[in-house]
Amino acid sequence: MKINKIEITSFGKFKNKTINLKNGINIISGENESGKSTVISFIFAMFYGFGESRGKSLSLREKYTPWDGGVCEGKLSL
Repeated sequence: MKINKIEITSFGKFKNKTINLKNGINIISGENESGKSTVISFIFAMFYGFGESRGKSLSLREKYTPWDGGVCEGKLSL
């Protein structure tokens, strides 16, 4: 399976963010706190859902609720 495009409508710090991926290996890079882990968590949530948290840590849903309040939305083009 190959992901061609990541479209984040609303997830964590991102609002209306599109990332087009090329053939081969793609590297997500950036400064600290630029959103690299947020993009990876978005992909994970799209495939596996948010699940439930265990222990005292926040669930993915709580951690990545959009900063402006709304709901988590987006899509992957495969």
